[in-house]
Amino acid sequence: MHLYITLLTISLAAFFGCLQSEDPAIVEARINAEISQKVQSTVTAWINENPTPTPVPTPTSTPLPTATPLPTPTPTPSPTPTPIPTSTPIPTATPVPIISLDTKIWKNNKDLFSPQTGTSIASKTLGGSDACIDIPITKFCIEILAYDVTPLGLDQIKTGLRFATQMFPVTSADLDTPEGTRDYLGITIWHSEESDQHLIVRDLCLFRFDTANFSNSFEGCEEILSKKISEMSLGGGAAASSAGSTNSGFLILASSGMWDKIPRGSGIDISGDPRKVIAHEYFHAYQGAHGLRVPRSINPDVIGSNGPIWLIEGSAEFAALYVGLKAGWLDWEDQLMWRMDVTKKMLTDYPGVSLDMNESPTQRNTIKNEKYGHILTYEMPVWSMVYAASISSLDAVLYDYWNDIEKYGYERSFQKNIGISLDDFYVKFHEFLQTDLDSQMQVAKSIIR
Repeated sequence: MHLYITLLTISLAAFFGCLQSEDPAIVEARINAEISQKVQSTVTAWINENPTPTPVPTPTSTPLPTATPLPTPTPTPSPTPTPIPTSTPIPTATPVPIISLDTKIWKNNKDLFSPQTGTSIASKTLGGSDACIDIPITKFCIEILAYDVTPLGLDQIKTGLRFATQMFPVTSADLDTPEGTRDYLGITIWHSEESDQHLIVRDLCLFRFDTANFSNSFEGCEEILSKKISEMSLGGGAAASSAGSTNSGFLILASSGMWDKIPRGSGIDISGDPRKVIAHEYFHAYQGAHGLRVPRSINPDVIGSNGPIWLIEGSAEFAALYVGLKAGWLDWEDQLMWRMDVTKKMLTDYPGVSLDMNESPTQRNTIKNEKYGHILTYEMPVWSMVYAASISSLDAVLYDYWNDIEKYGYERSFQKNIGISLDDFYVKFHEFLQTDLDSQMQVAKSIIR
């Protein structure tokens, strides 16, 4: 019997709001846990079906009945069967390769994976076109895989994407890795009630495995992704994941709970503008592209390689608001004012809350169900970016920090570009939050150009 153990490293996002996007490290840790459980149960089942043979008892020699007994022969024990290791496939004529979750083992097996180009992936998927969208300014090969999406919904996605890519393009140098180029950005959007989820999952598993030169068997992939697609269909929202060690590119997911909206009103009422949300998710791909060659940790207790969660989410939302400002969709002051309002109210109720409570995946999981969890992930961090830009520059926050991630790491890049250490920033930003709203809004207006 063959024991197929396939590593599934798809970094999906949180599914708890129309504009929420959980940090990729959180999702990867959670998905790895699911897969580890699945692998263990598979191994256990195989061992139960194929028990270790009972060793043959060693015969007891009996001397011959003669005057001079023959020497007692030395008993030869039956060979003990070699136990089947659980960490490697059962030897067969064609052994199944295993990619370990451990980074060191992955490095030893990296020749088993070679990223496929975006154009080759686009030609294989069923939900999109046979080619990438023509956006010359960015080196992302972008494909929109739309399932039962209205013309208006699709237009809003394309509009937001067009402006976001113009403001935050990526280069070939960003997307090149020692294993190959990871330039594919698949944007999968579907109707929560009408779309065939099996078809959606089929394309996602194709992107993650078949195009990555792994087995065509999607064992485990469809089961896990079907669950995630169902959750997103019920709750709405959007999610993003970066290219990983076993796939060729980037992914954005959005159900009709995100794209089937017509923005009206002001303040929080239009915070879920689909154009703004897709710009937010695209910025996560932009972030990931700048960290492709940075070593990653799967330890949920440590800060991710691109920086703390509040910075990852805060900068994505800040960038999306800036795109909306430049495109004319959103009122900059209106959107920042309500975010500061809920932040101040939250600090009144929870005066001890601070950014350093939301740095790692473990911390994010701890606070996500608290009343202040969303504000500490999105609304307050947007203002942290406003403050960071005010003591440095807009370019430092949106471009320079990300350009220096690979060379310096997130801590030194922050110090270099923002001009202050993270620890000192926490103190200074807390002081900024205590100032009056008029002063804060003056700072917000001063940083835009």
